[in-house]
Amino acid sequence: MVIVFGGYFGLAWVLRKINNSSNISDSNPTDSSQVTTKQKTGNFDKNLVGTWVSDCLVPDPESPWSEKHQFVIKDDGSAVHTRWSNDSRSHDCTPNWKYGTATTNYELTIPQTNQVNILYI
Repeated sequence: MVIVFGGYFGLAWVLRKINNSSNISDSNPTDSSQVTTKQKTGNFDKNLVGTWVSDCLVPDPESPWSEKHQFVIKDDGSAVHTRWSNDSRSHDCTPNWKYGTATTNYELTIPQTNQVNILYI
């Protein structure tokens, strides 16, 4: 359960960080005309489609824990989240034997402006 919520919060954090650090779109993000939903034809918000990778996250420098996240979002709204975890003092996010790599598949929909629903599949 913690991993699922971590994935949700991780996705929000990654998308916010990417959105703030790059000019994905020159359009106003609150403009409701920019909101699309997953269609059977495969249409999905093109601003979200792509590969989103976080830096190596170290929540507490005194803790050995570190992790890195990657979301691959396709134009049909499907997504794959990969998390690499490490509990060594190296803080390099290289997966170790204990925690390793976790991969999760999701379906994303956008029901309204500034909202992304994530369905674990």
